Amino acid sequence: MDTSLLIISLSIFIIGLLTGALFFLIHSRLNLNRREQNLKKETNLILNRAKSQANKIERQAKQKAKEKEFEFKKNLDKQIKSEREKLKNKEQQLKKQEENLNITNQLKENDLKKLESEIKSEKEILEISQKQLDSLKERLEKEQRDSEKTLEQIANMTKEEAKEQLKKFYRKEVQDKMAKELLEIEEEMKANQEQKAKLLLAQAMTRYSSEMTSEQTVETLPIIDSFSKGKIIGREGMNIKALENNCGVDLLIEEEQEIITLSCFDPVRRAIARKSIEKIMQEDRVNPAFIEKIVEKIKKDFFSETAEDGKKTCFELGIYDIHPEITKVIGRLRYHFLEGQNLLKYSIEMAHLSSLLATELESDKQKVANRVGLLHSIGLGIPHFVEGNYSLVGSQFCQKYGESKEVCQAIACHEGKKEAKTLLDHIIQCAYNLSQSRLITKRTLSKNHIKRLKDLESLANSFDGVKRSYAIQTGKEIRVLVNSFKVTNDKQMALLSWDISKKIKREMNLNRSIKVSVIREYKIIEHAR
Repeated sequence: MDTSLLIISLSIFIIGLLTGALFFLIHSRLNLNRREQNLKKETNLILNRAKSQANKIERQAKQKAKEKEFEFKKNLDKQIKSEREKLKNKEQQLKKQEENLNITNQLKENDLKKLESEIKSEKEILEISQKQLDSLKERLEKEQRDSEKTLEQIANMTKEEAKEQLKKFYRKEVQDKMAKELLEIEEEMKANQEQKAKLLLAQAMTRYSSEMTSEQTVETLPIIDSFSKGKIIGREGMNIKALENNCGVDLLIEEEQEIITLSCFDPVRRAIARKSIEKIMQEDRVNPAFIEKIVEKIKKDFFSETAEDGKKTCFELGIYDIHPEITKVIGRLRYHFLEGQNLLKYSIEMAHLSSLLATELESDKQKVANRVGLLHSIGLGIPHFVEGNYSLVGSQFCQKYGESKEVCQAIACHEGKKEAKTLLDHIIQCAYNLSQSRLITKRTLSKNHIKRLKDLESLANSFDGVKRSYAIQTGKEIRVLVNSFKVTNDKQMALLSWDISKKIKREMNLNRSIKVSVIREYKIIEHAR
């Protein structure tokens, strides 16, 4: 009984739920339909409003477009009118110009016609005058012939004979005048030749003085590091000033090449300055007072060394009884140069040569000739503040320190500027001339060799595609660097080397074979950044 009631109550409950759910669905459906209708009405209202606004905007835009079109048409009409007026003005100007041109052309044509008529009349006048000239020439030629015939009859000689007589007459007069003028010119030349020679010598000295001074008076010294450079310069340049004052040289420090340039006419001063600078670069602390001490010490050591060198040289040559002051100057000759040769070695060579000449002449002056040969150029080692020719200065110096008159006379006349009196004088002059000729031939040979190398390089550089060339191994080989864009392969290199060797063989006097090396390099460089 209870179970059946439960079942019935459950079924009633379920049926109630289902009916409630149906009613809820029906009610929600009706509400949705109403909302859809309301939304449709609202959307229709919005669309109608948008359409009305769009129509208004379209009408306004059409009105503005019409107004702008009307204004644009007005502006175009104005521009067209102005352009038409300008065209009319230009046409009028062109018409005026055409009229003016026509008038000028007519005037020019009239002028040309007048000129043509004048030229024709002048031509006729010229033809008439030419005919008259021809007739006059004929008359003159006839008269000249007649006059020549009459002269020949009167003088009883032909025209050629008369010419020869006139030539002889005038030749004598001209020769006399020329002889007088030549004598006057010779006298003037003799009077002025010495002055002109001095002027030419002064010009040559001024032209080559800079080159010679740079070769003979300048010496360079490398700088070890920046610290040593600072020691040489010092605070506010005080150290370098102290060096210049104590050594008597000019110093120039070149920062790019890291070298010191020493400039002075006296090679002894340059040598002392070089040794002082080398000593200063080895020291830790340097100041002007310390520099003065170093320079004094180096001077003392230097002069003692030169004195020892002079003594050794005299001992080697067998010269013993000589004053110490002379030996000091002999030692200094090591730092002097003559014609590119060390003066001490040159003096030793002169001593040997003079002694040999005296021996060959069977003279008893071998020892004296040896002595004079060593001392002949001692004047070049004496400080430059002593004025005069070096041979006379050397003679006076040797006379001052006890050398005999014979020795001093030979020293004074070894150049030939003073007359040679004794056999010893002639021996020294002969030895000097022999030594100088050897130096000249050596210099000419070196010049010829340098010229030969330059000619060899210029010959190779004359070929197309050659960048540069270098003559090496004293002219036994020439290396030719070619442009890789012009000489592109091995065949062209072989042909170029063959052509260069043939041209060298054809144009240069060969006494030996020359190796021709052609080098080609193709280099490409890129940078990765």
